[in-house]
Amino acid sequence: MLCSNRCFSYIRFNILKFLVAVLLLASTPSNLLASRQTIFHYEPETSTLFGVIQTMEHFGPPNYGENPETDQREVAYILLLDQSIRVEPTPGHIDASGIDTDTFNNVSRVQLAAPAELTVSSFIGKHVAVTGKLYERFSGHHITDVLIMADKVDLLQR
Repeated sequence: MLCSNRCFSYIRFNILKFLVAVLLLASTPSNLLASRQTIFHYEPETSTLFGVIQTMEHFGPPNYGENPETDQREVAYILLLDQSIRVEPTPGHIDASGIDTDTFNNVSRVQLAAPAELTVSSFIGKHVAVTGKLYERFSGHHITDVLIMADKVDLLQR
C-alpha cells in the first residue's frame, strides 16, 4: 500500500483548505479589491494622470458603427494609464445633468478632450502627465467610460 489512511486524510485536508481559500477569494467583493486602486473624482476636482498617449480610430456620425459603409471615421486621443484607477462621483457634488454619477473600477485608458492650442498630436507615443477634469461619457463620440478635459499636458522622462 503506497499511502495509508492517515496519508489520504492529510491529502483530503489540504485539498479542502485549498478549495476554501479559492472560494473565499472568489467571493471577495469587487469593491474591496478595487479599494487598492488610486481613487479619482469627476469634475469639479482637478486630476493629474500619467501614461502614454495613443490614437484610436472609431466610427462616428451618422450611425456610430451601425452602418460602417456610410459612417464617418473619427480619431480619438487615448491616454493609456501607467496604473489602472478607480473613478467615482465627487463627494458632496450634485451634478444636475445626471452624468458623472457612476463609479468605474480598473480604468486603464481615458479619452482626452483638449483645446486645439494643446496640440495633443505632438505627444503621441510619449509618456506624459495630463492635468484636467474627469467626466463620464455621454456622447457617441466618447469611446471610453471616463474622459479628461485636459488643461495641461507635460512630457515626462521615463
